[in-house]
Amino acid sequence: MPDRLLHALNVPSDAQQESGSTRQRKLSKQGILQSDVSSTETISSQPGRQTIAGQVRGRLAPLIAAELEELFNASGVDVVPYTLCEGDSTTDGYYSPENINEDFADARDDRIQDFDGTLTPKGTRRSHWRAVRTNPQTEDNPFGTASTPEIGLSIRARKVRWFDDVGGAVVDATPQRRVEGEHDYLGIYDASDPAFDRPVLIYDIPYAEEYRTDCTIWDTYNRPKIYKESGDGATVGSATVGSATVSGYDVYVASQWQRVYVTDHDWVGDMVLETDRLRLVIDQPEDVLRAYRWSPANGQYVIVQLGNSPWRLWDIDLTHVGLARIEAQMEFEDLNTGDRHNLNATLVRGLDDVVFTVPTNSTSPPQGLIDRLDPIADDSERVIQATGDVIKRTEVDR
Repeated sequence: MPDRLLHALNVPSDAQQESGSTRQRKLSKQGILQSDVSSTETISSQPGRQTIAGQVRGRLAPLIAAELEELFNASGVDVVPYTLCEGDSTTDGYYSPENINEDFADARDDRIQDFDGTLTPKGTRRSHWRAVRTNPQTEDNPFGTASTPEIGLSIRARKVRWFDDVGGAVVDATPQRRVEGEHDYLGIYDASDPAFDRPVLIYDIPYAEEYRTDCTIWDTYNRPKIYKESGDGATVGSATVGSATVSGYDVYVASQWQRVYVTDHDWVGDMVLETDRLRLVIDQPEDVLRAYRWSPANGQYVIVQLGNSPWRLWDIDLTHVGLARIEAQMEFEDLNTGDRHNLNATLVRGLDDVVFTVPTNSTSPPQGLIDRLDPIADDSERVIQATGDVIKRTEVDR
């Protein structure tokens, strides 16, 4: 059967549904030149639940297994699509990943790993709207006082509306502008537009399309992002992940970076935070901060020159890893005086600036730190607090 997606994780598989008492792994799926693929089955476990079980093999097997384990344990990701990469299936829908088990198939070789995880169904596109719950909060932003709690949404989304899940009101949502990101165009929506508090942005989007513009955190593993393998041999590069046939040769293209879904990830390489338009790279372990913006004209990320100041990043702690937003607390140090100062940082899907705010019980940052971060700082004092979800269509129709 065709490959499947669990959120952004491509799970090539010979998938089949069986009873919970019968479990036969399909091991015949082979990648090009023994490349990194999964052999997976989809099994009925308890009524209404799906179990995905199988084996990942190849040089990237530890990375793939780690991605699956983190997604199943992610506190900031509640509901994700599970779908065929192409076409439709009766098991396509929204699921909550739960309870994954992983083990080495051979204790002497980490390139073969078994996995077994449970998916709890949360609905389908026919029964539910995809949703972003927002709860705009006014914070102390030393970079401005604008009142624009914005969020981006892929232009693949249709029937976009604001929903009041308390009073029941529904109003059309109009994007403030359209922007081009690394993987798609996005509409930018302002959560202060509707007249009700804590508005929910509801919409319909194909399962396989929604992850492309999500916020993403990567562990670079200290290697190039893209691995390619073909009839001519393996190469590495920085192209967009995908697959193709070139001059009669099949080409397998995979990311060598790991998607990170948990705040306590054990870092191997550099930390990369992305909104599809902004990329922050934190060199590990020195904690050097570099910023890039996506340039549609150049088709690549272009470095942003931070302000001329002795303040530098000293430490960073991830506090929320979600698909609509990423949050972290950053500590900066003045290289001349040794003084340190904390700021909260929020990266929101589709935006190309960071919302920096003053933590509770802290003080406003010194001017030198403001000067340093100003080129990438958003001027809104309202933090959107966006979280992905699904909403029953019957709730909206009431």
